[in-house]
Parts: sequence; C-alpha cells; structure tokens
Amino acid sequence: MRVIQPTFAGGEFSPSLYSRVDIQKYPTALRTCRNFIIHAHGGASNRPGTKLVHSIKDPSKKAIIVPFEYSTEQSYVLESGDYYCRFYMDGGLILTGAPGSQTPYEITTPYAEADLPDIRHAQSADVLYIVHPDVPPQTLTRLDHDNWTLEAYPITDGPFMPMNVDSAFTLAISAVSGTGLTATASKDLFTEDHVGALFQVSHDMQGEAVSGTHAAALPASAAIKCFGAWRLFVKGTSFVGSVKLQYSRDGGSTWNEYRSYTNVDVQASGTEEEFTSLRYVVTRDSGSVTVDLNSDPYTREGVVKVTAVAGPRSATVTVLSTLASTAATADWSEGSWSDENGYPSVVAFFQDRLVFARTYAEPQANWETQTGNYTSFARSYPDLLDTDGISVNLPSFKVNGINAMVALGEIIMMTSSAEWAVGPGPDGVFSPTSIQTRCQGYRGSSKVPPVIIGNRVIYVLPSGASLRDLGYDYQSAGYAGDNLSIFSSHLLEGHKVVTMVYQQEPDSIIWLVRDDGILLSLTYLREQEVLAWAHHDTDGQVESICSIPADGYDELWIVVKRGTSRFVERMERRSLSTDPKDQFFVDCGLTYSGEPTKVITGLDHLEGKSVAILADGSVVPQQIVVNGSITLPSEASVVHAGLPYTSDLETLNIELQMQDGTLQGRMVQLSEFTMRLLNSRGGWIGPNSTEKTLVELIQRRNEPMGSPIALFSGDCKKTIPPASNGGGRVFIRQKDPLPITVLGIMPTISVGGK
Repeated sequence: MRVIQPTFAGGEFSPSLYSRVDIQKYPTALRTCRNFIIHAHGGASNRPGTKLVHSIKDPSKKAIIVPFEYSTEQSYVLESGDYYCRFYMDGGLILTGAPGSQTPYEITTPYAEADLPDIRHAQSADVLYIVHPDVPPQTLTRLDHDNWTLEAYPITDGPFMPMNVDSAFTLAISAVSGTGLTATASKDLFTEDHVGALFQVSHDMQGEAVSGTHAAALPASAAIKCFGAWRLFVKGTSFVGSVKLQYSRDGGSTWNEYRSYTNVDVQASGTEEEFTSLRYVVTRDSGSVTVDLNSDPYTREGVVKVTAVAGPRSATVTVLSTLASTAATADWSEGSWSDENGYPSVVAFFQDRLVFARTYAEPQANWETQTGNYTSFARSYPDLLDTDGISVNLPSFKVNGINAMVALGEIIMMTSSAEWAVGPGPDGVFSPTSIQTRCQGYRGSSKVPPVIIGNRVIYVLPSGASLRDLGYDYQSAGYAGDNLSIFSSHLLEGHKVVTMVYQQEPDSIIWLVRDDGILLSLTYLREQEVLAWAHHDTDGQVESICSIPADGYDELWIVVKRGTSRFVERMERRSLSTDPKDQFFVDCGLTYSGEPTKVITGLDHLEGKSVAILADGSVVPQQIVVNGSITLPSEASVVHAGLPYTSDLETLNIELQMQDGTLQGRMVQLSEFTMRLLNSRGGWIGPNSTEKTLVELIQRRNEPMGSPIALFSGDCKKTIPPASNGGGRVFIRQKDPLPITVLGIMPTISVGGK
C-alpha cells in the first residue's frame, strides 16, 4: 500500500499521545521535529544557521538582548549586561571613534547582571521606558545611531498610596515652599529608604477675602490664599483708572499681572488651581472705587520629596508643589514608588497613557499617567478631569502581583492566579471616574512577558511549563483561550520557559527559550489550525532572544553561551536564491566572500572546534579550527564555515483502518519512499536513526568542488532493503550544511512480518 502524510502542521507530539489516533491532528503530527521549522503552509524545513554578530562585552557574565523598533525600516538590538548597554544596527555592532581606532559605542546603566531577568520595557517612538522592581524607572532616548541617553524617569506628582486613616498620625512641613525644610511626623514613619520618596500633604483651608474703597492709588492690597475658585467685584463712583489682579505661584514671593479692568462695574471669577495667592492693585486718576476679592474654601494637596532622613520622625524635604499650610495634618499619603516600597515591575501603553503596575508594597496596583503626558499622574481638584491620572487596585481576594500587561481593547492584566480586563466604563471612556475591572479567569501567568499575535495574547502559565492563548469571545462577552502545549507537553515537562518572542514573518513562529538553553519553536496560525512545536539544539545554550523587523521578514537574534564564551548571533533568513553557494546552514558561522583562497581566517571564536564548511556550494569535510583558520582542499571564493548541527524529522506510526481493524500494533514493512521536496540537497532517509539503515536523498558524493549539484524540487523516490520499525515510521536526517524542505512523505508499506 502507498500512504501519504501531506502536511506536518501537527508538529512534534508528546509520547503520551502516540496511541491517540483518534485525535484530528494525529495524521499531521511528528514523533521527532529537531532543528526543523514547520511552515505556515504545513511543510517542514531544516532551520537556517546563525551568523556571528559579535561576542558580548564580558563573556563570563550573562547579557540580554532587547528590541528597539523605531520603524519597520529602522530597528536596533540592545545588548544589556552588567551595568552597560551596547547597540546593534543593520546586523552589526555600532562603533564610535575615528576610523582605525573605533570601539563599541556603549552607555552606563544601573542594572547589574542579577537584575537582567526582571527588566521590562515599553516603547514610544524614540523613547524606551524601562522598569525593574529594585531600580527607579528609566527612560532610554535615541538621539542618533551612536547617541543614546539614559535618565531617571521624573517622579514629581505621584502616584500615591491610599491616604493615611489614623487621625492621630500627623505630618507637618516647616514651610509651604522651598528646599531644606523639615518634615515632622507624630509617629515613626521615615527610614533611610525613604530618600527620594514623595509625600502628598493635604490641608482643608477656609476661603479668604480682602476688600476696600479707594479714593487714591493703592500699590497693592493684602494677599489672600487661593488654590481654586475666586471672585472679583469692582464698583466705582466717577472712577477713572484701573484695577489689576495679580497672582503668585510661590506663596507671595513673586507676583505677576493676571487681568486688568478699567470698567467701574466688574464681576469676574476663575478656577486657576496653579495659583497660591491673589491680590489687587488700584491705579487712580479720579473718583473712587470699591473692590471685593475673595476665594472659596479649598483642599490643597502639596507634594514634598525627601532628601535626607534624620530619624524615624524627622526628614529633610524639598517642596515640589506648594502646600497650603505648615499646620500638622493627618491627611497625607506616601508615594507609591521608592526604595522603601519598591518600583514598578511592569509597563505598557494604553489609550495614549503610560501604564505601570506592581511594586513590592502594592503588588496588585496599576497606575496610568495623564492622557498624552507620560510623566504626570496629577489629578484635578475638586472635579476630576477625564485626562487625569488613574490609580487602580485589582479587587482580588488573593494578593498575587501583576506579572504582565497587554493592551488590546482593554488592558489585560495577568497575575499569578488570574486574568483581569481593565478598561473603559459603560460610557466607553477610560477615565478616573469611568473604569471597569473584570476578572476573566483563574489560570494565572508567569513573569515571562506575553506576546501578541493579531488580537490574541500568548502567555506562559505560572508553572512555566505550559502555554495558552487568550482572546475576546463574543459568545461569552469575555476573554477565553486554549492550551497550546497540550499535544507537545514533553518539550516543557520538567523545565520552565524563561523568555519568548514572536517572529511574524515569514512563518508566524513563537520562539521560546527553555531553562536548559534549548530553543523551542511554535508555528502558530490559528485561522489555518496550524499549531506545530519543534525543538532546536546547538553546541551551547541559548540565554536570550529577540525579534526585529528586517527587509521583508523578521530577524531572530539570540545570545548563546558556547563553552566559556557568549555570543550575539542572528539566525539567517532562508535564502530566496537557489544558488547552492548562497545556502547558510551552520551555527555561530561566518562567510568569506572575495578572491579565491584556500585559507579561511577569522574563526578565532571557534578555536579548537570542528566546523562544517560549504565552499562555493560544495560540502567540504569538517575541519578543526587551528589558530583561527581552516585550509580548504582547493580555492573557493564564497565559503560558509561554522558549527555543524543535525536536523531530524520522524513521523508517527502509520494509522489505517483495515478490514479487520486498526493498523496499530501490527508489523509494518517499509520498502520504498517518495519524498516531495523543495529546493533541497543532501539529506538521508530510512526507517529509523540507525546510520546503516539510512540512504541519501539527493546524492552529492564525488561532486567536483565548485560545481555543486543544483537544488532539487520535485518527487524523490528511494528504495531500501525491506525494513521494519514496527509502525511504518519514516525518519529523515540532514547532517550537512545544506537546505532540505519536505512537503510530503509517501512511503510504500506492507503489513505483516515478525
């Protein structure tokens, strides 16, 4: 009988499913998918190799790579290590200095090696907002390719924790404005970790008034305090002159003219919250004038910043926003962010607001800046504006911190026990007075940042060993999703996912790094029901990955620890050319292109390693790198050299419904294979991985160097001595630095035998 497996869209199946022939995906699944990529169309190709970009600054310490995408045409990769950051563009490290003496461009950062796993970021145009629970938020700004600045995010007007509720616990500031002032608490409050912290101090104040009848010029009236609404009444008798209203923002130290009136019958008012004091000035030519100026009662919320701590009840502060009084008050709030309370751990953008979440002291809190102002959390008084800053605490009975945030139609906030949707209220407006918080489920997520594919969120469960998606379901009017790793759970069992990224083009692949350095891929195309897992190994351990847009596809960048060294590498795009010499299938490799030569140098990073070689499209026997070089048997002008890797693909047991029942459990003999290939060379096929049972697919033996066999597309038929593996499985291996793409497998089988 001749059977066919026309697609591999089921990916590598878990051994626990080997008998689940009833699963719809069984006929499309694989027993092994190692260093093969499943395409969106269902075919399988050995993965491309990785090209060396540069060694990291200190190979003895870990580093992470972060994408910085200014536009689809202008993208960067940031190498962040122990207190430094380097920058890559167009496939290379950005250098600075005069030609001949250039060095890598880098900046200093506040992040130690141990801090790297907990760094999170969100980008807006040329600015990257960076958070870490132990470090004040930072802003990284691109001014030019080799000009970047890292500055502390300005924390001047919040956010703040809930107001103190102990009426006997008061706080007083020695002056309403200025620096070097004394803050005095009635109970123990301050610690050394409060240096840099904000405090909001509120006072309820009575309205004030000043009035008088003037038949002469008045240089200036007495001043009244004003932090909101005010009214001015002017009446005159044969008055010729003016009444000028002046304001102060610093408690009366400096004055500026606000309005001037020459009428004798004036009724004016305003609600300028930025004022602290008002007064009037009369200029008279003749007649007399009566002036009444008053302000409403108000609540003033001043802000101070701690600059030093003298003891538990005394600290030195600077006033950032003028206070209304020096009187002790129980109406005060501590800043949410400080060394004492921790700093935000998660950051994202939503509806033109910058959103932060989770500190040590407030693990379920999230804070949204003012609309369009990514550095202000200010709130208006007495009436809140729709554009004001927002503070929300998830109303959960379990105090599990927010691990991740994703902005869709709402902010999807993921804790270690649940998923929450935080978004606009019933009126469709997202504002301090119109906000809804709804729980969507109780799966929970790990701290691995999720990825977004279309309108769905892909995230890792708290165990770190399972993957799910989440999207809006109109039937339930909420968010729901599926387990994406249930068919391939063995790839994550006993391990944890440490990071993942999404490579949209060309095959819609989610790449994941396992805690042992193995790279996993998940081809995810929900609308075509493609959900295909594979695992990828190399001579080393992958530690960090990122993806950035390139010309017509997305580049996958990786940090790999190889022995005692660490390298930044870039996975090559599968060549669009069918020229054999353009194929790149080695890891940590380099390409020589130039005048024909036998000696290839520059391989110092692979010293002592055995490397695979493709010279002018022909496979050259592997060589060991000595003194950074290898010697070819004959000259070549295009040479790819790097670490070899093996790609294996094996099908599941064949299932057919026979007249007397299932094919499972019977002996199945294999005698002939027909492989439908695309742009392929080399490769081996057989009933199992035993070398003596494998036959070469596209023979390359005895080809003249420099005259390689062309890539093959079509059906390749191979006959082998009758062999059995008990289930009719087909095994394919590529061990040469050559491409192979399998579109379908058509074995000829017979049932029976021992």
